[in-house]
Amino acid sequence: MSFDTFKAEQKAIERAQAALDNPDKVDLEAEFRELLVAYVKLLKVTGRIVRMSDRSEERLKVANVTIVRQQQELEKAHWQLSEHAQLLENKVRDRTRELVAAQSKLEQLVQLGIALSVERQHSKFMEMIVEGQKHLTNADGGVLFSRDGDSLKYETLRFDTLDLRLGGLSGNQIDYPSIPLRDAQGRPNYFNPVAQAVLTERTINVCNIQECKDFDFSDIMQFDEQQDYHSQSFLAVPLKPRKGEVLGVLVLINARASGTGRVISFDDEAEKFIEALASQAAVAVDNKNLLEAQNALLDSIIQV
Repeated sequence: MSFDTFKAEQKAIERAQAALDNPDKVDLEAEFRELLVAYVKLLKVTGRIVRMSDRSEERLKVANVTIVRQQQELEKAHWQLSEHAQLLENKVRDRTRELVAAQSKLEQLVQLGIALSVERQHSKFMEMIVEGQKHLTNADGGVLFSRDGDSLKYETLRFDTLDLRLGGLSGNQIDYPSIPLRDAQGRPNYFNPVAQAVLTERTINVCNIQECKDFDFSDIMQFDEQQDYHSQSFLAVPLKPRKGEVLGVLVLINARASGTGRVISFDDEAEKFIEALASQAAVAVDNKNLLEAQNALLDSIIQV
């Protein structure tokens, strides 16, 4: 609003002042009426200004409330964005760590496969398989069974927390009886998880054998009682070349979380790595058996 609005009122005030200064030269009544008209008009304008000011003040209050609310929403959004960014950073860090660990395990798997392919000593060969599978999964216990007809015999047994080393290069004999693949009536021994891994040629993964009702873990329970041990997670992977029958079974007991040593289940990644190792070991065993058969045939030919 321009201040020109009060120009008429200003003139009325000047006329009133002139009338007061020279009362004898002007009509006081007329000047007073003129001044009264100007004052009434000024009062109306002032009222309009006051009302406009009140409305403006109310708008300012509403705008201020809106600004405060929007500021709070922005602060909340900023906090949520920061939290999301932190979670994303943590996920990227964890995933990177997992990928690095997986890459390391893959390199170990390749190196182990190469070493198995050239190893000729039977005991060391079996030892390398058990130690390799334990290292890849951070398992406390590892057992390697070889197939002997319709039964599975112990080749190597290792338990870190028990400091127990049997078979292989340890020189300590394994006195545990072989696991039959069939009962006396010739029926498949599906209730034994190790036997089922051979019979079905499939991996058996049990999170907690203490709660499992699908298999008979009496052999492991007896071992626990004798050794004052507590078996929990269980993984059995058959040793099977691409073509041919199952040659044995890799068994792992109690996967452990890195850092804490807490017993956990064998996850999908661990299962895949052990299946890859089992495949490599089976091929190496198959090649080893083939080489021995060829050498035996060559010897017989030479003797003839």
